[in-house]
Parts: sequence; structure tokens; C-alpha cells
Amino acid sequence: MSHSRLTLSLAQHLLSSGRVTRQELVLYSRSLAVAGEEIYGLNAFSRLFSEDECLDQIDIHDGDLAGIPISIKANLAVRNSALTASSAILASEGRNCGYNADVVEKLQQNGAVIMGITQMDEFGMGSLGTNLGEGKLPFTRNPMPFLAFTNRTVDEWVGEIQKPHDL
Repeated sequence: MSHSRLTLSLAQHLLSSGRVTRQELVLYSRSLAVAGEEIYGLNAFSRLFSEDECLDQIDIHDGDLAGIPISIKANLAVRNSALTASSAILASEGRNCGYNADVVEKLQQNGAVIMGITQMDEFGMGSLGTNLGEGKLPFTRNPMPFLAFTNRTVDEWVGEIQKPHDL
């Protein structure tokens, strides 16, 4: 049996074939994000949406990305979330956007499920995640050691996605 990582095309195949549900995939992906933040200290998210916020998005739209969990960089507008570009000054204002960036709107119209807003260097001025303006420390860590276990067969992926992931 062939081993592979859980890519977009494999996730779409698992969903379209009925091997996993949208809810199972979203809950699994969110549990990985929570583990990365709380257990491994990756500091990848400036805002990780709640389980309910993620599940509420699952059946709003159908499309090529239906049920596929994604994250959005902090420099793109997401309705009801702060648009900070990882700036401490913008974050301190505490205002939420009343609109989505066009690309976010298109992703959602195609069924993508937004799990959260990811860190970036302040105003995009850098490339290593070391200029976090929102007072976040430590810096964003490389997730590759955390993801090293992700080479599995399709049947192993189905089993992993379908088991409960309480943290």
C-alpha cells in the first residue's frame, strides 16, 4: 500500500468517496492545530476559531473545497475577525472587520472552512516569523518536526481522521 501525506487532493478524495465526513476532517484538522499551539508551542495562529465556529461553516456552501479546512494569513480581511497584519498597534484597536477579502469570499463560496488566522511578520516585513508585532513570543516555530508522523496509507488516514480527538 502506498504512503502519502494528507494533501488537498487526498482530503478531497476521502470526502468525495464518503470515507470521511466534512465534520470528521474539520475536527481532526482543528485538533492538530490545537495540539500544535498548546502542546508543541508552534505559535502559528494569532486566532484559532472555536470548534463551533468551524463546524458552523461546514454546510454553508458546496464547491470544490467543500469541507476542506484552511487558515488565513493575518493580512487578509476575515469578517468578524481583527485585520491586524500582525501589528501590535492594529491589534490594540480591537476592531473586527465587517467584510471578507475577495480571496476569502471565493474560498468560502467554494466550501472551504476557515479554522483561524495565522501569524506573520508584522506587515509582512520579514520572512521567518520573527517580527511578530502583537507581542507574541516565542516566535513562530517550524512545524515540520511536528508533522513528521504524517506519512500514512489511505486506510490509516481514514482511521486517524475518524477517531475522537479530544484535547
